[in-house]
Amino acid sequence: MPEAEHPYMQVAERIRRRILDGELEEGAKLPNQRDLAQQEGVAIATLGRALDQLQVEGYITTSRKGTFVANAPEVAPSSYDRITRVLRTGSVLAEGETMIVTAAELIKPPQYGLRWEIRKPGGSE
Repeated sequence: MPEAEHPYMQVAERIRRRILDGELEEGAKLPNQRDLAQQEGVAIATLGRALDQLQVEGYITTSRKGTFVANAPEVAPSSYDRITRVLRTGSVLAEGETMIVTAAELIKPPQYGLRWEIRKPGGSE
């Protein structure tokens, strides 16, 4: 991901990295918005937009009890996330990840740019 321009995207990126690096564990409760905004050095509205973005991406969930790191994030770390983790931590693996391959299969990529023509029986081109 290129460097985020908007402050809320920068905050979302910092929290996303903490989740991907395992610093914020699955199911962990985040501090309340006022405290988290103060920690991040932003306004509560800016933090709210960042949390909305992370919720849409599947990294966090919210309820009446608070905001939590999602138990099973639907997104896998991108190559950019893994490269920046190596630069920050020296390891390509997040907390709890291993190099053991558990499943592998070949996937045929979609064919784009193919033109299909419908011809009438007995008709000429």
